[in-house]
Amino acid sequence: MNGKNEFLETLKEHLEIEINSKGLRILDLENVGKHQIRIVIFIYREDGKPVGVEDCQLVNRSAEDFLDNEQDFPENYSLEVSSPGLSRNLKKECDFQYALSREIEIHLRKPVDGKFSLVGKLKSFNQDGIVLMINGEDRMFSRDGIKTANLFFNWGGKKNGKP
Repeated sequence: MNGKNEFLETLKEHLEIEINSKGLRILDLENVGKHQIRIVIFIYREDGKPVGVEDCQLVNRSAEDFLDNEQDFPENYSLEVSSPGLSRNLKKECDFQYALSREIEIHLRKPVDGKFSLVGKLKSFNQDGIVLMINGEDRMFSRDGIKTANLFFNWGGKKNGKP
């Protein structure tokens, strides 16, 4: 395999063949290691149920089998399989695709309607911006104007700190 990105794409393709029939999907796959290879695989369930330990073990075993049989791949690596988590920043196209039709919270560089953070349902996205439905109204926000974006989780029934 030529490059790191090409190898990760080949691994992703292999895993998708192995796990898609079991209702699992790969959100993202990254090499986050600086001095050694450390692959992190984020998965989710197509049915919307939480990712379980068994799901992570299945993906881990499949990835290890693939990596251990690759002659060009170093023997010394670490592997982590996880759900995307609630705090994962939405940055890449795959993140926004995963968040479509879900509530997300955006933190803005400049206030809109006097607020630096807004919550709404992600309706669409492209390289230039996103469309959120906020209080029944579609609102467009440029990607340049968004500092961070995350899935929104309503802890205890409160939204934006209000009951």
